Amino acid sequence: MEESHPCTALADLSQGWETYHSALSKKLRANTNRAENGLRRLGDVSFSTIMGKKDWRAVWDEFLRLEAAGWKGRAGGAIVARGETEAFYRRVLAEAARQGRLRLYALRLNGRLIGANLVMLDGSTAYGWKTAYAPDLAKFSPGNVLQRHVTRALAEEDGIRTLDMLDPVTEWKRRWATTIRPRCHLRLFSPDWKGWLLWRIARRRVEMEVRKEGSP
Repeated sequence: MEESHPCTALADLSQGWETYHSALSKKLRANTNRAENGLRRLGDVSFSTIMGKKDWRAVWDEFLRLEAAGWKGRAGGAIVARGETEAFYRRVLAEAARQGRLRLYALRLNGRLIGANLVMLDGSTAYGWKTAYAPDLAKFSPGNVLQRHVTRALAEEDGIRTLDMLDPVTEWKRRWATTIRPRCHLRLFSPDWKGWLLWRIARRRVEMEVRKEGSP
């Protein structure tokens, strides 16, 4: 069953880093320069890409602690808040690392992780799954600094043409996107009576939503 879904924010990296970066707004580029310069005044700033089959685990543990330190942790939405969710991510990341599709990007200040981005590769598209940054450094916009490094790393990686930042499309994602496109997803149901029942329920829900949207 195919259903409509919120839009997704895409960054076209097919023309290379310089073309993509120069097309971003002057305000965004200036603000990001200012933010990175501010961080550098605090100490040594470094960026790294982790994709190996073993070294990702230590960085992922840091990522989880960083995410939990922010608003997601306070709201109970951090990955570590649910054991089954954390276990699911570890299984997925382990398999992605085995296949060479995992990218963990790390931004550090004096060795401390202050920003991290989880990206999965599928063909020529990179999917931005999760991001986290140090809340106490919010005034230095580590998210913007990290995003610039991430898009550059992806643009310079052979074979990557698009970064899909996924939904929801926030104002922040719009600043880094080159286009916004509608998305749809497929729901698959098992070929038994339970699957048939779930399919009927889902189909009915979609039909009701369509009628609601079409009503005056």
